[in-house]
Parts: sequence; structure tokens; C-alpha cells
Amino acid sequence: MERNNDEKKLLEKLSKGPTSSPGFSKKLESRIEEKIGKENRMRRSWIFLAGRVAVLVVILIFSFNFKLVGDNWNPSPAPEPDNAEPAATGVVEIAEPAPLRDALLLGLRKDERFEKGTSSTYRTLLVAPVAGSLEVAARGSGILLPYKQEFWKIETATRNTEDGRGIMRYLTAYPAEQKESAGPGTGRNRPLPVHDGPLVRSEALTFVGNKYVSVQTTDYTAQEAGSYRVNTVLQLRPADPEQTPELRPNSPTPFVSLSGLLGVKDPVSDVNWAIVRAKGKWIAMAQNGSGGPASSIPYRYAEVPVRLSETVVSHDKLAVPWEDVERLQPGAKDAVSSPDRDLLAVVTDNEIRFYKLRPSPGSDGPERFQPLPEPLLTVPLRKGETLIMAQWATGIYVPQWIDKTRKYLDGND
Repeated sequence: MERNNDEKKLLEKLSKGPTSSPGFSKKLESRIEEKIGKENRMRRSWIFLAGRVAVLVVILIFSFNFKLVGDNWNPSPAPEPDNAEPAATGVVEIAEPAPLRDALLLGLRKDERFEKGTSSTYRTLLVAPVAGSLEVAARGSGILLPYKQEFWKIETATRNTEDGRGIMRYLTAYPAEQKESAGPGTGRNRPLPVHDGPLVRSEALTFVGNKYVSVQTTDYTAQEAGSYRVNTVLQLRPADPEQTPELRPNSPTPFVSLSGLLGVKDPVSDVNWAIVRAKGKWIAMAQNGSGGPASSIPYRYAEVPVRLSETVVSHDKLAVPWEDVERLQPGAKDAVSSPDRDLLAVVTDNEIRFYKLRPSPGSDGPERFQPLPEPLLTVPLRKGETLIMAQWATGIYVPQWIDKTRKYLDGND
């Protein structure tokens, strides 16, 4: 088969070995290097441009997230986690009041006038949080008070005077576990028959603390002249006849001196003084002039300018000003508030209203509190009832007091 001329020429060139002309000439090398350099310069330009764009984006972000105010700049708040506290703003937010933590043991006195004199009766109420709500957790007759690590009761007993001229009503104290105040052969409670006769002398409580009590004595043989004394709880307990003076009118009785307890110098009378309520606080009143059973002039009393410490009256600090109490409840006669400043009790002529307290919004200086407008609980009072005891329990003592008071109080109203 005959090859054409082109094929013949090609075979001839291949039979002579590799081509004689150079395949990678200097010209070609220069062109390749020039192209590679141009591509590198273009890549560096794009990187530089991208960097400038990134810087510009960061500046724009900062300009949106920061605001210029005068010569100062303030960062806008970053997003907060769900559990973070809200940042302070110009709007005052009122915090929700915390759950109640305190319990109040109230002692109430009621006087009734009879033909033969005046009789005082007492009852005790425990107001406490139970299952999330405030209620009267326990109640009963007489006065139940905390004394050291236990509870004691104070009641009125009646007996004849030794001379047989009439009868007398006196106060007696005993441990609540004892169940009853009288015992065979005891002094103040020595069992004697009680006969009909004129009331010669009576005792009534004006204050009950967890160590001291204030006693008002009325002598019906001297135009109902009244006098006062302060005792420890133990001084009201029954004692042996040999250790306790006989109970007859004007007989000496153990007492706590005004100068010894409160440090009052040179009082008119170191004996004839009392602790009484006065618009949200306990005050001391003392004899400041002559008078009494041996005179037709009654004793005159004046407030003693001295602060009663917690060792005498326990907690006695009102969490709100008295003016706020009167605005909340016109006609308020008395008020007490809890140590944790979460509860306010306002006393009127016919009831006690209990209000939840919360911190006042936007108050400057010392923290102030204000009551919520609606009462949590309203307890009716009997006509003429007055407050003579306000003892508070906090923390772990609240359930203990609930259990103990339910055990020792009879449930009668």
C-alpha cells in the first residue's frame, strides 16, 4: 500500500529522533513567569481589599452598638440571659413581697364592771402563716407566754382575805405543762373557801413580756385607789407560805425597782411604776406626785423619758411611721410589726387588721416599708379589749410555737 507524501515526511522526521528545536524556549519561560506574577498580584489585591472590607464591617458594628452622648459614650446593653436581673431603668419596679416568716402571739385583756368591782379576763391568740396563708393558728383563755425554753400561763385566781373582810382577785403564773395553777399548801394559791363578800382588792395585767410583767392593783377599800408594780414572771408563781407574805390589802409584794431595771436616778417612787402601750410602743409610766390609798387624791403618773430595751419588752420596733398607720387605718389605736418587717398588725376599737409589708419603692436613706392596701386577715375584738402582749416567733420557732400553743391553749374564744 502506497503512502502519501505527508506520511512519508512524518516518518522521516520520526526516524531521526527527538525534534531539533527546543520545546521550552526562553520566550515561553518569560511569558509563563509574567502570567504567574500577574495572578499573584491580583490575589494579593483581593486579600487586601477583603481585609479593608472586614475592618469597615467591624467599625459599622461598633457604630450601631455604641451611642455617642455629648463627650461620653455608653455601650448598649448586651442581650441578657433568661435568669439575669433586669437592668436599672428610669421606671421604679415594685418588688413582690416575700412570703410571711413570722408569727405573733397576742395577749388581750377585757375589763367588766360589776357592782362589787371590776373583773379582768384574758385570752391569747397565735396568728401565724399556715399552708401559705395567715390565720389564727391557736387560741384560748388566759395568757400563754414564752418563758426561756418553755411556755407559762398567767391566770386570775380568787380567794378570801385572811381577815375575812372580803374577797380578792390576784394573778398567778405556772408552767403550761403543769396544767393547773393551784397546789396543796402553796402560798398565793393556798386553797381557802371563797365566800360572798365585797371585793377588797384586784390585780390586772398591763404588760406581759417573756421575763417581766406589769401589774395594776386596785384597792376597793380606799375609793378604788390604783397602784402599779413590775414583777418578774417567777414572782407571780405560787410559793410556800413561809416565803411569801400573806395576801391582804396593802401587804408588801415582791417587785422590780424602776432604778434597778431602767437605771432611772432618784425616781419619785421606785416601786409604783408600770409598763403600758402608747401608739405603737411600750412606755414606762411612774408616780410623779403624792396620793394613793392613804389620801383622797389618786396617784398621779407621768411617762418616764427612758427607752425600754429588748431585754425588758422584747421586739418593739414599728417598721412604719405612726402617721402612715393612721393614714392606712383612720382610728387606729395601736400597731405592732414583725422583726422581719413583713407583717403589720393595726389595732382599732373593734378589730385587729393584719397587713403584708413590702419595701417602699424609690425611698432614699434607711430602708422604709409600706403595707399593701388590703388586709390579709381581720380578727374581731370584744368591746373594751386592749393589747397587753405581743411576742414574736421567727424562723424555725414558728412551727414549734404553733404546735405548743395548740397543745396548751383550750381553743375557747
